[in-house]
Amino acid sequence: MAVLPALADIDALEAWTGDTIPDDDPRALAVLAAASALVRSETRRTWLDDMGALAAIPDELGMVVVQVAARKWLNPEDVRSEERRVGKECLR
Repeated sequence: MAVLPALADIDALEAWTGDTIPDDDPRALAVLAAASALVRSETRRTWLDDMGALAAIPDELGMVVVQVAARKWLNPEDVRSEERRVGKECLR
């Protein structure tokens, strides 16, 4: 199966994260591809036109892709904060 184009680009990821990301950064391309694959799975659409080029997508769709990709870009290990209370103490 051919590799499908991402539904958002590195410029959008840069704008959202505030990071400077080279246009060919493999990890950035990978997180955008993964986020795009998730959106395609949920929408059950490729978002490609009859020629195989990226079709116009709703703004909201691009925003979802960027936000999902940014979450993985900024937190690659998927670290989560956890609080536990021991008496009056809060442990993190």
